[in-house]
Amino acid sequence: MKVRYLWLGIWWFLIPVAHGQSNDEILWMHPDFPPIFVASGPRMGEGVGDRISRQITAQMPNYRHEKEVANFKRIVETIGTGRQVCAMTLLKNPERAERVSFSKPYMLSPHNSVITFRRLLPKFKPYMDKHGAVSLVALMQQKDLKLGYSLGRSYGKQLDGVVAKHAHTRNSSQTSGSDIFKGLMRMLQYGRVSHTIGYAYEAQYMATKLGFAEPIITLPIQESPDYTKVYVGCPKTPWGATVLKKVNRIIDADRQKPSLYKVYRSWLGPEAWQRYKLATEKFWRAEP
Repeated sequence: MKVRYLWLGIWWFLIPVAHGQSNDEILWMHPDFPPIFVASGPRMGEGVGDRISRQITAQMPNYRHEKEVANFKRIVETIGTGRQVCAMTLLKNPERAERVSFSKPYMLSPHNSVITFRRLLPKFKPYMDKHGAVSLVALMQQKDLKLGYSLGRSYGKQLDGVVAKHAHTRNSSQTSGSDIFKGLMRMLQYGRVSHTIGYAYEAQYMATKLGFAEPIITLPIQESPDYTKVYVGCPKTPWGATVLKKVNRIIDADRQKPSLYKVYRSWLGPEAWQRYKLATEKFWRAEP
């Protein structure tokens, strides 16, 4: 039994050596996903994930930090191999939890919203609850409102079900191009639809990029949760556990500071920012 434990210890020690890494090196993998990670253009490095990465890694001076761009599937697969790879902006689900160890949640990510022009708000108010959230089911039953949505994108289990059940040619228009959200925002810009669905920060980014001449507004959706917890993910190894222990200490110290969650501010409209700020403060008061 002692020999077995000895070999296990040697095997874990050799994992980083086999991949050319020392124990004090972390490869942070992230997707090219504006405005979370902005890899090019005038706002390069200003994404939500970019800023969070700098805040956390700045408090880990004993590690050498490297970066690599990859899609989420490859990121999770690479972490699952046991390499010294971590990711900053992961959502947690049972499938990922089998391969990835997660930190404490360090912030909330807004969920999908209805996106429309501010001048059209009176048309949506009859279908709002007292919290300002609109019913997507009710909207899709109105003849004078038309939803733009994508066949190639999931909006979450609840919203996907609503769209599948209620969409028809009179109340909606669909796209299937590769640049899905840009196409939908163009449809909104040109008046082909009255509203679409997406993340509030995503909408602000695209509206700015496309040069919208009038302000947009984002409305929470009754049939969808408002926010999702976001985590740091590392491999299920002793090295990964050590990194996450350090990350959790940083989260405990920083999670209620505006400097952490205000990274969303420049990507959200005034109403969406206030909703997000209040929800974040309420969340951390309840989180142990």
